[in-house]
Amino acid sequence: MTADVYTMPWVGRIDPDNEVDIVSVNVPGPASKITAKTASPDGGLCFPGADSFIQILKSDGTTLAENDDNGTYCSTAVATGLPAGKVYIRVRAQPTLDISNIYIFPYSLIVTIE
Repeated sequence: MTADVYTMPWVGRIDPDNEVDIVSVNVPGPASKITAKTASPDGGLCFPGADSFIQILKSDGTTLAENDDNGTYCSTAVATGLPAGKVYIRVRAQPTLDISNIYIFPYSLIVTIE
């Protein structure tokens, strides 16, 4: 899987609306918890045009966790019990609407590992 290495702060942009951003993160294991969330570029709340969909993936592309909104237009995914190794975080516009160019937006990605 091709991905950029996550660094903080991470600010991305979904443009065009079918773009997918993928970043890699190393987790220490043996039972790590990773939380990945989107926010506005300044770290605040997302706005209606920034409706993100986030996934945490294994290296083979298997979904560990995903979220299409956490009560706002931002998204938060949490995966637990992870062994040491690399996981991937995929961010894109929410997939349920088929309206071209409505979901073009900047975002920040915040990742925490415990």
